[in-house]
Amino acid sequence: MAFTYFLFGETILSYSVYLAGLKLVGSTKASLISCAEPLASIAVVVTLLGTKLTIEDYLGMACIIFTSTMLSLPKK
Repeated sequence: MAFTYFLFGETILSYSVYLAGLKLVGSTKASLISCAEPLASIAVVVTLLGTKLTIEDYLGMACIIFTSTMLSLPKK
């Protein structure tokens, strides 16, 4: 029963929703949004679990934001 849940609920359903969103917003915006997923998970962990962030966490967040910003700049 747990295997069925993970197979359909966590894998197939979530990937289907991702593909539907990809069709709506386009591949470029979808890739930029998926880059923000680690930041969202950090925000949830800090908010709900009260986890204290270390300097490495802040450095990683800065790298994600910098990379996403560089990817979103128009090409010359």
